[in-house]
Amino acid sequence: MKSLFILALFILILEGCGESSTKTDNSKNVLWPLAIGNSWTSVYYTTHDLNNDTIKHDNYSTTYVSDVINLEGETWYVIASNGKISENIITNRSDGIYGIYRKLNENGEISYNLDSARRAYKYPVVLHESYPINQNNNGFYIADINARIITKAGTFSCIKYVPIEYKDVENFGFYICPGIGLIKSVSITYINETQNGPDTSWVVQELVNYTIR
Repeated sequence: MKSLFILALFILILEGCGESSTKTDNSKNVLWPLAIGNSWTSVYYTTHDLNNDTIKHDNYSTTYVSDVINLEGETWYVIASNGKISENIITNRSDGIYGIYRKLNENGEISYNLDSARRAYKYPVVLHESYPINQNNNGFYIADINARIITKAGTFSCIKYVPIEYKDVENFGFYICPGIGLIKSVSITYINETQNGPDTSWVVQELVNYTIR
């Protein structure tokens, strides 16, 4: 399974132009700690009832920082998931996590354009603020800045990022603990309209263990 870690982070920024930023040195106070060897293992399951009806609970994925790339004096990090390299590199800047989508040049070599860096997750944030991701007006709404999330990896105080189009959908969102990373995500995968109302299928990702160097 392709890690939702990667999808949650980059699905919006690759759809169009987003916010750029003046590059800065990576801060120790970051949303997502990046260093070679850092890793996050999560379990995924689908459910119709988030609290009771677990359908599957046996899919695991490990995402980790596999390499670094220097672009004009700024350090960027290569992310891999279950041995497969992501098509993005990421870094922390003073206002959040940024990503660059890798491209093949005319010689078939991977190239990265620093000017194409786009912010995925803003940090620091203000409660109940919204911010755009790209020219299509996609973005995130900050639903909580101190959400208490408990998983097998521990208890975490998280920021809850909700795609703006889902801000009024209960439970939907990505829970990120500053200094640790993505702790949990809850999203809708399918809605089946029935005579008794919509039957919603959810997919949940929960952190089970991690290594921060």
